Amino acid sequence: MSVPGTLRVDWRESPTLWGPLAWLAAVLWPGFALTLIFFPPSSFAHALEQDWRIPALLAAAVGTALAMWLVARERRLERTAMTRLGVIARFIVYGAVFSVITPVVWALISAGTGAWGEPGVLDKLGSASAALFMGGAMIFPSFVIGVSYAVWAGFMIALIAFRPRDRSMRPRVDFSAYPDRAPEPKAPPEPKGPMPETALEAALRPDMV
Repeated sequence: MSVPGTLRVDWRESPTLWGPLAWLAAVLWPGFALTLIFFPPSSFAHALEQDWRIPALLAAAVGTALAMWLVARERRLERTAMTRLGVIARFIVYGAVFSVITPVVWALISAGTGAWGEPGVLDKLGSASAALFMGGAMIFPSFVIGVSYAVWAGFMIALIAFRPRDRSMRPRVDFSAYPDRAPEPKAPPEPKGPMPETALEAALRPDMV
C-alpha cells in the first residue's frame, strides 16, 4: 500500500481546460472568497487602494500562474515534481518566497513614489522611512497568509490539473538514439544432446530383457 500522494502523476488531457479550472480554484481561496462575499468592499471605486484583499487576490492570481509555469518547466527539464506531494511542496516553497518578496517590493516602490512627491529633504526621508516601516511590518502577516494560500493552491492544482499515471505506462529507452548502447543480439541456444542413459533405463531396455 503506497502513501497517498506519492504515485506518479501526469497532466490531465485537454490542459487548456483543466489548467485554467485548476488555476481558478487555486485563486479562490476560501479565506478571501468568503470574506469578499460576506464582507464586500465599502467602495468598489477605491477598493484597490482601501481594501488590502484586492491587491492580495491579484498577487495570488499572478503568483499561482507563475508557480504553475515553474512546475511545468521543472517537470519537463529536470523530471522532478512527478507526484502530487511534489507539486504541493513546490507551491508551498514558491508561495513562501513570493509572500516575503511582495511586501518588500511594495515598500520600495511606495518609498520611492512617496519621497518623490515631497518638497523637502526631511519630508522625503520621513515618507520613505514610513513606507519602509510599513513594508517591514507586513512581512510576517504576508508570510502566514501566503503559505496558507499556497497550501490551498497546491492541493487544487495537484488534484484538478493532474491525474495518476497509468500503471501500464513504463518508461522505455529508445536505443535507436544511442547506437553504441543498443543491446547485442543474442545467439540462439545450442541444441542439447540426449541425456546419458541411467542404469535403470539400460536394465529396462527390451534388448536386455
